[in-house]
Amino acid sequence: MPYLRQKTARACNREPEQIARSGVILRVATDRRKARSTLEISLPIGQYVRVPTMPYYRPDLARIHHDGFGFHADAVAPGILRLLEPVRERGGLVLEIGCGSGLLTKYLVEGGHRVHATDASSAMVDLAREHVAGAEAIDQLRLPDDAVPPADAIVSVGHPLSYLDDEEQLSRALAALAGALRLDGVIAFDICDGRGASRRSAKGLVR
Repeated sequence: MPYLRQKTARACNREPEQIARSGVILRVATDRRKARSTLEISLPIGQYVRVPTMPYYRPDLARIHHDGFGFHADAVAPGILRLLEPVRERGGLVLEIGCGSGLLTKYLVEGGHRVHATDASSAMVDLAREHVAGAEAIDQLRLPDDAVPPADAIVSVGHPLSYLDDEEQLSRALAALAGALRLDGVIAFDICDGRGASRRSAKGLVR
């Protein structure tokens, strides 16, 4: 039986008992030793719960994220634009993985870049299409299984890669991104690995 993941409940912004009106029924792990999150362990053995059929941001949470978390794009945009300046000068294409509602995408487009923005959430893609004018394309793309289009630069910030389920999926995703990057390309990504506090003062982690 599939396991109910803590990330699933967090993504729909509800406690497990509050998601009984949507999704499909899955049975909670029958072996506590195999449970991979505190959410699984906190539920009674064998209990049935409902989990959302859409594993990524849905419209309500997507809108909250758009309205309340623009500060991250504001903070990283100057550095990303500096890093991508050689790509802009040669007219290269920037592929954005996990564009969300287009908060960073807008900076890229207004900075003169050709941008193909993507996100795993259809709700986020809809918001990005409303929010950003001038991108070459804004599409849904789900790593690690969807094909990654070729690009001269790949940007994935705000730790979208951390939404992958495990290291195997992360390895496949990174391999796909590397395979899509053209010669002399640039890639910029971040991952939330639980050790961010110890790295805030570090320099030159990604070049």
